[in-house]
Amino acid sequence: MMKLTLNFLALVCLCAFWCACHVNGDEWENAGRQEILLNKVGDWVNDSNKLFSDEKDGEFSVRHMVHFLCSHTIKIMPGRKYSFTAEVAADEELKNAVACGFIVSTALHEKINGKHFNYMPDSLMELVAPTTEKQDFILVKSHPKWKQFCKYGFNLVAFNAKADCSDLPNMEISSPIKSITEEGDNLKITFEKKLYAKYPAGTAVRIHRSNLFYFQLNQAKPKQQWQTVGGAFEFPAKAEYFYPCLIYYGPKDKVVRFRNMRLVVE
Repeated sequence: MMKLTLNFLALVCLCAFWCACHVNGDEWENAGRQEILLNKVGDWVNDSNKLFSDEKDGEFSVRHMVHFLCSHTIKIMPGRKYSFTAEVAADEELKNAVACGFIVSTALHEKINGKHFNYMPDSLMELVAPTTEKQDFILVKSHPKWKQFCKYGFNLVAFNAKADCSDLPNMEISSPIKSITEEGDNLKITFEKKLYAKYPAGTAVRIHRSNLFYFQLNQAKPKQQWQTVGGAFEFPAKAEYFYPCLIYYGPKDKVVRFRNMRLVVE
């Protein structure tokens, strides 16, 4: 519950600095491979309002609940490839992981919530029975991954999903999953609220995550040795701008260090 509250607060804070600094991607349109180091104090904002224990160019030290967000919004250019990496370390191996990812917005700088494109892999299924907007459940064929994914209250279901993910960002989403029960060969997925529309049997559905306001690339538990998180990524449809982020939820007395934040455009 604490993490969900923090994520909600983060969404509010994002609006405060979204247009603070804009990097125009047009300047890279006709260029070759570009490598941008984001290692200056002004390149990052810690929107969790936790002071840096050691704020200096090149290396940052943070602690506790941290949303470490790039202060530049970057225009996305079709046909270009993007990757973002950073190095993380700590004085000792920590149990909590640092997540690396990015946040996207539309041409109007409206942020696209992560629940519309953060999907669970291999979760594409079909409705075995039609639904109406007056019911709060769906029926799908029993599937071990659905049993696993539906255990978590922060998941929901997207409708009219596509196998090639061309529906992303998918705006036809349910409320959070409330429970899952077996009914013969089927699974009954019950939601916190009624469905917003009716769907025929055979409609493709997919499980999405609702607890992330960002798109997560990967994560790693900090160790004494520096290690790299991040990598190449693709943007969902309708995304026009983005900025990288590093997310960490950990104890107050443990310091995590970031360095060599690097954006590559090809």
